[in-house]
Formats: sequence, structure tokens, C-alpha cells
Amino acid sequence: MPIDIHLHDTGETGIDIAERTRAAGLHGRVTVSHAFAVAELSCQDVDSAADLVAEADIALTTAALSATTVLPFRRLAQRGVRVGLVARDGRLL
Repeated sequence: MPIDIHLHDTGETGIDIAERTRAAGLHGRVTVSHAFAVAELSCQDVDSAADLVAEADIALTTAALSATTVLPFRRLAQRGVRVGLVARDGRLL
């Protein structure tokens, strides 16, 4: 069964989801929508978080609601994270 988590929380919550997904054996079955916790991370922390998310095979998706909540999608994708984005005009990116 797929799981979709709508996450506006910031801080460690996003990392905790990756660890719990891995521990529960839910690889490839979890999507986190928005993931604002990832958007606020420094570059070094994004790399660490991306490695955890990629290892757990969690997909991240967002509509980029503001300049401060945009996922660093190129950096995430380079580290193996599945990322889905929707532009303001509704196009899938």
C-alpha cells in the first residue's frame, strides 16, 4: 500500500520519516508532499538528507508554494531522489 505524507513541518521531522521508512521496510512506497524541512537545509545537510531519502526510496513532490519552500530538486535528483514538481502554471516539471 502506498503512503503519501503531506509535510509542512520543518526541522528533523523529514529525516525521521526516512529513518522510519527504512526501518519499516517501506522502500519505494512513501511519497512526501512539500517536504519543507528539506527546503530549509544547508547544502551539506541536503546531501546527507538526500542520501537517506534515496536509500529509503522515498519520492518528494511539491508545488513550490514560495521562494523559501522550493526543494533543491536538481541536487536531490543528482543524489538519486525521485522528485516531482508542479510549476505555478500547473505544468509538471
